[in-house]
Amino acid sequence: MQSGIEDHSLINQNMFAYGKILYDKNGIIKKLRQQSIRELKKKIKPYSKYANDFKKYGLWCRYDDMLSLKHDGYPIDLLYWTLVDKLIDAYYDFNCLQHVSHAKIQKILTDKNFAKRYHVEQLPDNKFIKLLTDCFNHKTIPAIDKLYNHVIESGGGFDIGKFIGRRKLEKK
Repeated sequence: MQSGIEDHSLINQNMFAYGKILYDKNGIIKKLRQQSIRELKKKIKPYSKYANDFKKYGLWCRYDDMLSLKHDGYPIDLLYWTLVDKLIDAYYDFNCLQHVSHAKIQKILTDKNFAKRYHVEQLPDNKFIKLLTDCFNHKTIPAIDKLYNHVIESGGGFDIGKFIGRRKLEKK
């Protein structure tokens, strides 16, 4: 559960908090349910500037690779969908939102009742939802350009010319 909290993925907490307990001989599941409910009520902690900058750099690399393939006449389907996947996660991370299942994301973002059923209280902004939906529906470079730019801006912007990827060495 702790690793899920650190990764902004509270899927386990949702299962324990809202799942049906079929058998709990020692009361352990009941305790996990109470702990999960407490965790779900807490505000998600933002990642460090350092972590966010490297996440933006990774997005920029995938985006640049996709554009290069397109320019050279190669298929971009795999990189397109990989980038969409990474942009979703980055947006949720930059905005301290609980990650949602990518298998259900379209329905969660477009159907408030479905989102409520899966206990997703805080949805992304409407512009993100529209841009992501456009990527799903149109699968074009202009669609992913707009989503990429929106996600990067939501994370505070990124300029590859000013990116410095240095890290202090840690003693063990």
